[in-house]
Amino acid sequence: MSVLTFAANQHRLLTSAKAPWPGVRLLELDAGVLEDISGGSVVIKGEPTAEAVLCSEDRTYALKIVETTNSLLLVPPAQLTARADEENTTGNVSPAPAFQTQAVKSGAARHPITAFPAEASHLEMVQIAPRLQRLDALLQASSYGEEDVDPEGGDALMSDKVTYTFDELVNQVQASPAEVRQALQERHAVELDGAWRTVDKAYMHSLLETALFLSVQQGWSHDALPQADLLEGLQANGHDARLVLHFLSVYGHQQAEGIWKLDNQKVCRVFAETLLQSKPKWAEAEFLEAWQNSVPQDMAPDIEMLRGMAIQHDTGSQKMLKLFDVHQLPADPAARFRAAFQEQPQWTLLALQPYIEDLQACFAPCTVCTCTHPCVSLVHCLS
Repeated sequence: MSVLTFAANQHRLLTSAKAPWPGVRLLELDAGVLEDISGGSVVIKGEPTAEAVLCSEDRTYALKIVETTNSLLLVPPAQLTARADEENTTGNVSPAPAFQTQAVKSGAARHPITAFPAEASHLEMVQIAPRLQRLDALLQASSYGEEDVDPEGGDALMSDKVTYTFDELVNQVQASPAEVRQALQERHAVELDGAWRTVDKAYMHSLLETALFLSVQQGWSHDALPQADLLEGLQANGHDARLVLHFLSVYGHQQAEGIWKLDNQKVCRVFAETLLQSKPKWAEAEFLEAWQNSVPQDMAPDIEMLRGMAIQHDTGSQKMLKLFDVHQLPADPAARFRAAFQEQPQWTLLALQPYIEDLQACFAPCTVCTCTHPCVSLVHCLS
């Protein structure tokens, strides 16, 4: 937005009038968002209990009201055009078409300029992390589980759960389409009959256990599972083929056409979570032994795999492990920190990082905070 300027020796009478556009606010934005707005690819989303946000194709912005202390005057484009024509003729001032004016001098002039006072505040856009709480609630309510399986054919049943297409999710979630799609991938959602659904963790674990049993029974290597044979075996156990392929994409990698390799870390974490849920606390040495005995023989668990799943307490005589899953913590940054420091009063940067790195809007300040004070407390991080 350029500024209407006057030459040092030029006098112009500036008159005021009531703005013909009551209720209009100025919006400060960058060139990229302006291009999106011009292309009609932005939308403002609001909720009864949340502030409105503006979403482009790939980013989310909070709309903040900024109070203006200086007087801001607006000049209609028609007057600017007339002034530009006059100055092109006289050569006094080069034309500067704009919607914002700063009157530096007033006085007699051939053609007075009528300016309209703007609101005392304008809107400012601040990029924020997508607000995905609504997405999680919708996906949780429509999660696919054992109750959705047809016991006769193994196909997914059309249950009475309310499900949502991608466009319906985008319309209800305060996030951009790209951010919603990324969130669906991170939550391992699957599209079934046009609707996006997460899969119940217990159901995914049952698929894994059956696949591991079949691999032992058939002598398959976990590094080379045959897709066609595995599909046949799991379908015979009552599982939908689409869910089997989804399971393979979550816990494995496709090595070649029709050949899959199970991911060592992802499989080991499943067994670790089961063990951690079985007891409130584990002695670290005891846990590592039980963990090694529970995983498939050709897989190697490592304590680094517990990052973001368990926390370690040093009691002096021995180290203890306790389940503390980042995926069960609040998405709101302040609530996340409160939950973390309720669990334990002090954290090192290395221990805290897995529990805050997904908080895009606050991660940088938190990193600075924790690097400055390697042993941080709740007061430090929320002040």
